Amino acid sequence: MDGSPYDLERLLGEGGMARVYLGIHRESGREAAIKVPKGGPLGAPRFLREIEVLQRLDHPHVMPILEIDRRHRWYAMPLADYSLADLYERDPFDWEELRVVLSSLSGALMHSHANGFVHRDVSPVNLMRLRNGHWVLSDYGLVKATGLDEIRTSPKAKFGTPWFSAPEVHLQPASATAAADAWSVGALASWFTGVKVMTRDSSGLRALFSPLIDGTVRTNLSSRWTMSRISSYLNAELPASVQVPVPAGNRVPDQCARCGARAGHDASCRCLGCGFIDFD
Repeated sequence: MDGSPYDLERLLGEGGMARVYLGIHRESGREAAIKVPKGGPLGAPRFLREIEVLQRLDHPHVMPILEIDRRHRWYAMPLADYSLADLYERDPFDWEELRVVLSSLSGALMHSHANGFVHRDVSPVNLMRLRNGHWVLSDYGLVKATGLDEIRTSPKAKFGTPWFSAPEVHLQPASATAAADAWSVGALASWFTGVKVMTRDSSGLRALFSPLIDGTVRTNLSSRWTMSRISSYLNAELPASVQVPVPAGNRVPDQCARCGARAGHDASCRCLGCGFIDFD
């Protein structure tokens, strides 16, 4: 990158509006994750909005910015060891770690909401474990910011992440409130424990997290748990230690149930061939 102190080594990942590269600082040798916007009419505006929001947030569970290009063409952030999507693939996984992740997330969201920001795109790939052991919330590209103009999106454009974003985020993203992020916390818990949203199951991990899931994954916004209620449950009401069985079938399927292809699935069980989300 012209004028950048970093050499880009390889692509780490990409989303709809930006790419993230492994960068090596030429002078210090420090490794960092370098985020660069893609082209297109929304890439740059949302990238600039994300930088503006992250500069206003200061919380141990919000992804920090290490360095920003003076022309806002990129910014550097700490490298992560893995995401919640990666943790899901571990067998067996530890429910205690899930509690840590969701507790960290609730803290990040409470801080964001207190500063007038609704994330609107909480998903497994946006929750990262840094090398210092902290879980952080990243990717504020779709953030709704109080007091700032909404970045207009085409009516046909997809908004948020299917399964994890609340219904109002998909239908009327500009109307989303803190309650939308509360839905996402419950949807993450439901996804991780291997039980579909809006179902009832009393076994395994679901039994531990069902009050949280049932309290947040509700279409009635006024009856959803608040973030403070979520935080209280995660930090004070869950049992300190318990042995639970790993739910059966909690793995990414090899073959798509809809199209029958074996094109593979991403970490959220989305078929790479037709896009169908298959949790069975």
